[in-house]
Amino acid sequence: MNKLTEQLNLNEINIVEYAYKRPQAWVLKRVPKLQQTEDLVKYVCSHDGLALKYVSRKLKTAELCYIAVSNDGSALEFVPKELKTNELCEISVSQNGLSLSLVPQNFITKELCYKAVLNDGRALEYVPYKMRTSKISEKAVSHFSLLRKNDQYEYPIAFVPERYLTEKLLTTAIKYCPLSLRDMPNTPNVRKNAKKIYNLAASLNGLTLRYIPANYYSKSMITAALLSSYL
Repeated sequence: MNKLTEQLNLNEINIVEYAYKRPQAWVLKRVPKLQQTEDLVKYVCSHDGLALKYVSRKLKTAELCYIAVSNDGSALEFVPKELKTNELCEISVSQNGLSLSLVPQNFITKELCYKAVLNDGRALEYVPYKMRTSKISEKAVSHFSLLRKNDQYEYPIAFVPERYLTEKLLTTAIKYCPLSLRDMPNTPNVRKNAKKIYNLAASLNGLTLRYIPANYYSKSMITAALLSSYL
């Protein structure tokens, strides 16, 4: 039975019992608030943290929010303001670095930002500029999933302050993900190390040629790109 069929048949079954069988947000959404119980919402949120969105306000306790955020860091979005704490925010970004965008400003610290980029370097986008230290920037460019589709967002390198775009950091970024070249800023430091960085990128992934200016092409670069495992 697919999800659509299940949704169409929900009116014919005991929705509370079904929520225990399929503890997911879309099911809890259909459980009337008056039929929700503490046991039910804890069970569902422990399997799908985003179900917190559909929990009756009176059942949203600190314990429940902890359960939900531990399962899915982005559930922090549905935690009542008065229940958000430093600990909960740390749990959130450690589980899902990108949930740093959901953390209230008064809870954001360098330590919290470091934990966020350690989980997902793309969280660097949400790190306040003044907190983008060398340590955080270096960690961000080499800590993010390479399995996600990358055409819908920028690589962490795009958010590194210019003063930290050293040869070492640029090399680290390219070695970890050659396609980071796509979002590498056109700054003096980058231009100074361009030839070396471009050659490194091409040797690791021939697909990076599309991001390298033609005037940097050389016979050795093209050869290296063609011999890479991606072409």
